Amino acid sequence: MVKTIKIFGIRTQLTLFVFTLLMLLSGHGLSAELTAFIDRYKVGIDDTITLTIRYTGSTVIDRPDMGDLEDNFDIVGSSQNSSFQFMNGRKSSVTEWTYALLAKKTGKLVIPAFELKGRTSDPITIDVVEQSATPQSKSLNDNLFVTAELDKTEAYVQEMMILTFRFHTAVNITMPNKPDIRLPGFIVEDLGQAEYKKRIGDKNFHIVEYRFALFPNQSGSFTLPRLRHEIGVITNQSRSLQNFPGMGFGQRTQRHYLSTNAINLTIKPKPSNSSTNWLPAQDVSIHDSWTDNPVVEAGAAITRTLQIKALGNAAEILPPLAEPSIRELKTYPEPPELKNQQAAGNLIGTRTQTTAIVPVKPGTYTLPAIKLQWWDTRNNTFKTATVPARTLTVTPAAEALITDISTTNAAAPHSLSSPDLSAQTSPAAISTTPANPVWKITTLVFAAMWLLTLAALAYIYHRNRDRHTTRQSNEEATNNASLNQAWKTLQQACHNNEPEAARQALIQWAALYWQQPTLSSLNEIAAYIDDPGFETLCQSLNSVLFSQNRSAWQGNDLLNFVEQLRHQKKTATNVELPGLYQT
Repeated sequence: MVKTIKIFGIRTQLTLFVFTLLMLLSGHGLSAELTAFIDRYKVGIDDTITLTIRYTGSTVIDRPDMGDLEDNFDIVGSSQNSSFQFMNGRKSSVTEWTYALLAKKTGKLVIPAFELKGRTSDPITIDVVEQSATPQSKSLNDNLFVTAELDKTEAYVQEMMILTFRFHTAVNITMPNKPDIRLPGFIVEDLGQAEYKKRIGDKNFHIVEYRFALFPNQSGSFTLPRLRHEIGVITNQSRSLQNFPGMGFGQRTQRHYLSTNAINLTIKPKPSNSSTNWLPAQDVSIHDSWTDNPVVEAGAAITRTLQIKALGNAAEILPPLAEPSIRELKTYPEPPELKNQQAAGNLIGTRTQTTAIVPVKPGTYTLPAIKLQWWDTRNNTFKTATVPARTLTVTPAAEALITDISTTNAAAPHSLSSPDLSAQTSPAAISTTPANPVWKITTLVFAAMWLLTLAALAYIYHRNRDRHTTRQSNEEATNNASLNQAWKTLQQACHNNEPEAARQALIQWAALYWQQPTLSSLNEIAAYIDDPGFETLCQSLNSVLFSQNRSAWQGNDLLNFVEQLRHQKKTATNVELPGLYQT
């Protein structure tokens, strides 16, 4: 009986082992499968699509490659879930990836096939239509929508265009985020926001408005693309808080997406008869101010401030005003101050230039009038803003007057006739006294101390001079090294046709080469060099920086021009003047 029990136990263990082995073999032998499916096949441009990718088979760690999917869709959410199944004695692992998609355009779009662990899913075709064509979204569209409009669809290059977004809602929503406007080829300035109510048809809408100023940097035909915004619609909220969108505690929101329509616009080039500094605006004024009346002593400094104000243009576009070039007046400009401010939904750009003027000799000097031509966008005509000519009176320095008086007084005794004392004194009247030995010793001691003082001063002077020479040599070596490095960087950027790197390297090289730290933009460098060919190169580089096709820029022409500049002798007007307080 005992023997029978032992045999039965051995058979039971063997049976369990074989069963487990068959289960494992059946699990590994299960055919793997990759499938993809969506929740609907016709959607509006602002409706989300739920894409599910399911892999059945062994456990996987990798996930499908979504690179091709993002050509036509934005992925706005994703999740992953794994589970195990036992069916008919078989074990399998199921992994699902779920994605929330938004179509980038209308039409018949294809969700591509996905591949994972040697298995491939089938592609899926989906019909994306304009939002108003989808019946499931019609109710929401009547109560929540966004519009975008430009104040003009045709403008000159660098002329201001105002883009306005208006979120209309008749339901409770969270406060919409400010649109992130990034348009290649345009400078964008924020003009602020406003909120108000408006009745449209038989409904009262709460409107949130955002305004932006756009400044195109190149001419041609452009399309302002469709812009999409995420909105949170509050699905439950206490009745007492329903009149305050976005307020309340414990509220639940449902995410929705709104899109604007694309806008076509035409940007015209500046007129052929325009000046070098092209400035379109609604109004422009320039004026100057002085720290004191334009009367100054020779060698003293007086500060002049020039300011440009442009209604309807940005400070970054305002050109630098040329300082007078008079040999007897040394100028020390400070970096310009740029400021943009909003006024009644418009933009006022201000450029302020401050320059210290130090006259080196007395006299009366006339600072020429400063004229700035600009384009009146309201009346489509050229106008000129002017600062009239100024007269600067330079008086002799006070130290020079004192020196002249002292010199005159010192020379006066030599011009008088002195009596001959030797002729009036007889030898008997002259008495001699023996020399005092204490006086001699004192004199020798003071003479020795005086010599020691001279020796010490001479030592200190030579030591300081050597240190100054060494420091100056080190500074020159550092500046030369920085200049060489900037030149190498510019060469590399031009050879690689990299416009942004070339712009930065050119500004750095120009500031070091001409010792003008105030040079901070391509426009300022072009104005400083005053060469039409170089101005064209800078305009071309600026245009490429704001375009979508940066790869079209070729840096050889710019590099060749700068190479010629390096071999030319620096003119006296292009060398930075020494500091005001030198030792």
